Amino acid sequence: MKRILRDRLVGRHDLRLGGLTKVEWTPERFERFKRKTPLEIYNVPYPRGTADYFSYAIYRLTLKPKYVIVRTGGFAGVFEVYMSPPKD
Repeated sequence: MKRILRDRLVGRHDLRLGGLTKVEWTPERFERFKRKTPLEIYNVPYPRGTADYFSYAIYRLTLKPKYVIVRTGGFAGVFEVYMSPPKD
């Protein structure tokens, strides 16, 4: 998780998503994935005093060298899932 944060964290509240694959999952599909997969989870702190900001969570698969980043929130109620490339 420390390596992912070192490579992806921008400031204290944003994550760099470049180089990741965006997957078209619904929130329900992602919940099924979480129930079936052993994961380590890190929620990036949400900035205080803001009402319209993206939230990020990193889900590191404990049995494979992969991770998933979920971006939610924002003005339009975004739910986006990004998966690391196989070599990460």
